[in-house]
Amino acid sequence: MRHGKRRTRLNRKSAHRKSTLNLMAKSLFISQSIKTTMAKAKQGRRVAEKLIQTAKQNSIFARRLVFSVLRDETVTKKLFDEIVPLFSGRNGGYTRIIPLKYRRGDGANIVILELTEKIKEDKPLKAKAKKGKKEAPAKTSDKPEPKQAPKKEIPEDKKIAFDAAQKSKAENENKKIPKKSFFKKFFKRKTGM
Repeated sequence: MRHGKRRTRLNRKSAHRKSTLNLMAKSLFISQSIKTTMAKAKQGRRVAEKLIQTAKQNSIFARRLVFSVLRDETVTKKLFDEIVPLFSGRNGGYTRIIPLKYRRGDGANIVILELTEKIKEDKPLKAKAKKGKKEAPAKTSDKPEPKQAPKKEIPEDKKIAFDAAQKSKAENENKKIPKKSFFKKFFKRKTGM
């Protein structure tokens, strides 16, 4: 009897399916949101939420279980140190699926799978300059700027000769009459076209 064997197969053999879902969970923890199809997102969410739930135990055994799935020390460390503390007050619902569009080729439903709580990354904000005032860019390095060679002036007679050569070249290209290819001659002779 096949009790409890119902699952989405994702058109893959078991080893390939397991590897796909593990890699999906790994990239979800790295980038905090991924774009994929609805079927893969539903299965990937199961794996990711189980990993977060396991990581909330914060024991050596839990670390080994998570590492056996993710197969990356840095991602495992990031999960335990940065992601799990965000979900300390939750008992589930660590990820969400946001529908995006339908793929043009096969009509598959494309979604975004993301963590509900995200790590705030410190990015320096660019200061917006006001319209009336322009500020000189601040120099951050003490290195002198490299000297540029002075531009050489081209004498007038050489400019005129160069322009004349360009014009004559353009006129010669316009005068060329395209020759009929063998196939055009052949079809004209055979079919009378």
